[in-house]
Amino acid sequence: MSFLKPLYAGIAAASLALSALPVAAGDDLKVVASFSILGDMVQQVVGDHATVTTIVGPDADAHVYQPSVADARAVAESDVIFVNGLGFETWSDTLISESGTKASVHVATEGIEPVKVEGEVDPHAWNSLTNGMIYVRNIADTMSKAMPDHADAFAANAEAYIARLEALDKETREKLAAL
Repeated sequence: MSFLKPLYAGIAAASLALSALPVAAGDDLKVVASFSILGDMVQQVVGDHATVTTIVGPDADAHVYQPSVADARAVAESDVIFVNGLGFETWSDTLISESGTKASVHVATEGIEPVKVEGEVDPHAWNSLTNGMIYVRNIADTMSKAMPDHADAFAANAEAYIARLEALDKETREKLAAL
């Protein structure tokens, strides 16, 4: 049976090499988001054009999360990875590097001016609806580059989502002004 080990190793190596190839139109792109809110934003943009996996679910705390073997597998098999950045996922760099993934990694907070609380950067930038709109634009831009055949759908989905965020922002500001 020891003669099968090199065969299995070869199959595993070939599988990993093939998973790093660009995704052709019609193929299912595998996208990983580091936590549930970011995962929802990604899902809103990609619709049914990609499979979105979220590492930290809505009932877990991303600040103290301990990735599992299943998380490492999801990252290793992904094509695109979104993280929040701003020091939010202290575990993500290790998970990504140790998974051996060839996926492109994108920081959703790119272009956001972080708020500082007591001299420390507050990584919860999505709590601002204005920042949420930046996240959505960053996601749409990234996904349009990853899957150019679906760029129009991603742009339309992003604009629809941003319109909902703008309406919510307007409503919130009006209610706060009335206080």
